[in-house]
Amino acid sequence: MVLITKPGLTFSDDRLAGIQDAALQYKALNIVRVASNDWSDKKGGTVVAAALQAFPRLRAVLGVDSRSAVGTVAALKDAHREKGSVIVTGWDNDDDVLKGIQDGWIYSSSAPNMTYMVQLGISILDASNLGYLYPQFMSLKEFNISPIPDHIEVGQTLVTKNNVNAFFRNAQKG
Repeated sequence: MVLITKPGLTFSDDRLAGIQDAALQYKALNIVRVASNDWSDKKGGTVVAAALQAFPRLRAVLGVDSRSAVGTVAALKDAHREKGSVIVTGWDNDDDVLKGIQDGWIYSSSAPNMTYMVQLGISILDASNLGYLYPQFMSLKEFNISPIPDHIEVGQTLVTKNNVNAFFRNAQKG
C-alpha cells in the first residue's frame, strides 16, 4: 500500500511515481492500494485500518509524508499487529517518526537535508539581491533565461534504526 498526502501535490505525486517505478522493476512489490491521508495521521490511520481489513496479508505501507508513518503505526497497534509484521516507511524526521523508528514500528524514513536547502536558497537570494546571479559574460537576462534550473534536486538521508539517534534534536537524544 502507498499512503500519499493528497493527489495534485507535486511532492506527493513525484514520490508516488518513484514508488510505482520501483514496483515495475521489482515484481515482488505489488501495490494493492493508493490512498490519501490529507496530511493527517488520524485519517491515515483510518485508511490503513480499512486496508488491513481488505488485505489481511498486507506487508508494507510506504508513506510519502511524516504523518503517513505515524497514522500507520496507530492503525497497526489498534489492529493488535506486532512490530515488524508490516514494513512502515515515511518521509521527514519529525520527532514522533524518529521515535517510531527507534521503537521498531517504523522501518525507515527519508530525511531532507534542510540545512543545505536553506543555504542554497539564501545563496540564490544573495546572488539576486547583490546583482551577480546572472553571469556578466552571458546574455541570459536579456533573453529572459534563468541562470538557475527550474528544479534543484537535493539528496535525502535514509533514517533507520542504525542512525536514528543522530536525527533527534539534542534535548531529545535516545
